Amino acid sequence: MRWLAAIAALLVSSTVAVGTSGSYPKGSFLYETDDAVRAIINDDPRMRALNWVFRIEPSTSGPGTTFDGGNAQRTSKYSGKALSGQTPAVIVQELKMVVDNVCPTPALPSGTCQAHYVLIDEIGNYFGGKDGKRSKAGQNLLEAMRQLDQTPSPWGGSYASRIHFALAPGPATSVAYGYGNHRTLGRDGSKGRRNYYDVFRAMSYGGGVWIEMYHYATKKIEQNTADEWRDVGVGVASFLKYARSQRNPLDYTHFLFGNVTGSQSKCAISTWKKPKYHSNPDYAKREKQRYTEDQKMMDQAKKMAAKDSLTTVSVLPQKLRMDCDWRRAQNNAVNLRILSNGPAAISLSIANATSWGNWFRRWFVERP
Repeated sequence: MRWLAAIAALLVSSTVAVGTSGSYPKGSFLYETDDAVRAIINDDPRMRALNWVFRIEPSTSGPGTTFDGGNAQRTSKYSGKALSGQTPAVIVQELKMVVDNVCPTPALPSGTCQAHYVLIDEIGNYFGGKDGKRSKAGQNLLEAMRQLDQTPSPWGGSYASRIHFALAPGPATSVAYGYGNHRTLGRDGSKGRRNYYDVFRAMSYGGGVWIEMYHYATKKIEQNTADEWRDVGVGVASFLKYARSQRNPLDYTHFLFGNVTGSQSKCAISTWKKPKYHSNPDYAKREKQRYTEDQKMMDQAKKMAAKDSLTTVSVLPQKLRMDCDWRRAQNNAVNLRILSNGPAAISLSIANATSWGNWFRRWFVERP
């Protein structure tokens, strides 16, 4: 019961002690096979002792894949697409049910998933209104999250605080590179992007927003570019702040790493800097507005990074694209802060899981 109480407070409390620098919320999800989890843990007792790392179930959960918290470090997921067609009342009912219930795991008895969190996999373009219009699905989720935010959970915090959202690459890059108040405009002012305002506001009531830092391809996961690693975290965080200013998104935004395959001997890093505005004054006005919002988020992150002594870790040998992703995840103050909140990993190969685990260990276990 002591473990359950500790886990129930995790990611819900406003501050959770961090290993080496300051204090801020922290959590991590592994949506992985047993082999990948074994590669990440690498039989390191310090990794097993991290009570804020959770496995997404169901899985086989065989030997060598558990954390010291046991079933209290297992949680479940729910389909975002399934939620997108539901009314607020049904969404509230479904999400309360999945938080309350425990989930089955093939290799273990019933009664697993005692963390009582849920990861919504995922928030995709079906939550965005076409041609800049508001989305009914987004509005319904927003109303549901407002209700859940006002409903205490027996597992700690509100029900809303126990719900986490995986943000798909499409919405993430759309708001990062869109213009106008709701980031729905193209550079020329055309209404070419979906409106994600309501779903971003909905997510701001949850326990965390996990940005999928990759792209979908036909048969594989494609690596984000250096510019996307520079811009997407900043853009998502600043739009979350715009959607609901009462919470600081730097406290609940995370990176989700995907299985970007292949070797990479060189890794270009794009640095954050003031852009050169378009010569067209109408274009320039929109560019300045978005840059101002993003720059405010960057300035705040710099102050937080300085206070918590957040710096990049020494570079591990670079062999895989995963190594490059971890380097790019440290390339500005916003990224440093997001990374320090704890990352997630999904469907990694053994090679990528080994690399991911090495970087994770360097960041969260071995830092002086």
